[in-house]
Amino acid sequence: MSVATSPPFAPIAPGDTTPGATTPLATTPGTTSGTAPGLLPWRAARSASLRALAAGLIGLIGALGVLLYANTAYRVWFYFSPLTDFFAFRSWAAMLHASAHATDLYVPALVQAFLNTEIVRFPHHYPFAYPPSFLLMIYPLGRLPARVGSELWMLAGLGLYAGMLAEMPWRRAIAVGLLVLPATVLTTTGGQDGLIFAAFMAGACRVLPRRPVLAGVLFGLAACKPQFGVLVPVALLAAREWRAILAAIATVLASVLASGLAFGFDMWTRWPLALFGLADFARESSRLSPLMPSVTANLRLLHLAPPLILAGQILAGAVAAGCVWIVWRRGPGRLPAAVLLVGAFLATPYAFFYDLPILNAGLLAFATDRAARGRRLTRLELAAFVLALLLPVAMNAIGKGWLPALPLSLPVLVAVFALVVHRALRPEAALPLGRAAAGPLDRAAAGPLDRAAAGPA
Repeated sequence: MSVATSPPFAPIAPGDTTPGATTPLATTPGTTSGTAPGLLPWRAARSASLRALAAGLIGLIGALGVLLYANTAYRVWFYFSPLTDFFAFRSWAAMLHASAHATDLYVPALVQAFLNTEIVRFPHHYPFAYPPSFLLMIYPLGRLPARVGSELWMLAGLGLYAGMLAEMPWRRAIAVGLLVLPATVLTTTGGQDGLIFAAFMAGACRVLPRRPVLAGVLFGLAACKPQFGVLVPVALLAAREWRAILAAIATVLASVLASGLAFGFDMWTRWPLALFGLADFARESSRLSPLMPSVTANLRLLHLAPPLILAGQILAGAVAAGCVWIVWRRGPGRLPAAVLLVGAFLATPYAFFYDLPILNAGLLAFATDRAARGRRLTRLELAAFVLALLLPVAMNAIGKGWLPALPLSLPVLVAVFALVVHRALRPEAALPLGRAAAGPLDRAAAGPLDRAAAGPA
């Protein structure tokens, strides 16, 4: 049953001795209640300036996002130019329809030859290295016209992402904010699948406390991109979420069976070989490392020896797993979700900038937890989070040669992860939240008594 608490940012009653409560400062002539003498003018001016600056930056980012979306839709619809990475997804599905042997998808030379039949002298290299279960998701794209498929793919990613993450009472503000974040815009306009898998991961974390079976299904669907599920078993085992574990295993097994029956079980024996081939390609391609927010890619930019890179990745993964285990021993929640989603980028050696919507989902979980408790982000947290939100812009600038190839993402990821873990381990993180913290999926999952106790949304 939900616990009734004061709404966010509620004033503290005089004489309140609750830990963390503060008492308004005494009022003196010429000052406003709650403000110390002589501090109001410059603090008010500074606060107004910061608000104006923040509003201007948000407006600029929003305007640029809208322009990018409009340009992409116009380019796709009127110039018959499919989104770059969506073209690969659609071509893989079309090749699956046209080929007599589904295992040809795991032969890079055959895939590249098919891409060249779709667009003459196609300049990019797109080897297929997803598990066969991913084909169940993209299979219908091979039958759709490129323009229609591109628009549907873009709208599906945006809809799932915003729908899974938007929470009451900040639902509209969160949805709009998510849609104009750099990672969201770049992922969408690039035609990638990062929003879909971020929706699965974040949605699973959100519904886990009240609908563990649904959470397990979402985690199982996210296993189509298995590099981001490394820490999920650690979290679920630590929280003793046995129903979620069973549901996730059942979903993965069902997807293996369905893809095996649809495309042949030989696909599953070819997939590990494709992974090794992709790892070799990523290691040998110097242009990819600046676009990859992972420990391995950042250490590669420092030109370290392969054994040191491997040792660094193992160490980062072990630290992330240990932190996830400790935090999730308290049970699921927003802060544990933030630790899991941010820590995923330290645990996996393979990630791209278009996967950063998963990181943004972790930052959102952290921020909404603070707001629901009536607390604000500290300056250090705010600075680290802003840098994290701007990472995809900086990484793309490096990839285009506009900035030097520096390992920018690693220090930002480490700083954000440390701040999130620090907050999650504080005693206040274990305190219950009231209805201000409940989102639409949470309320839909609640029983009649819980909904009655929480009151109307």
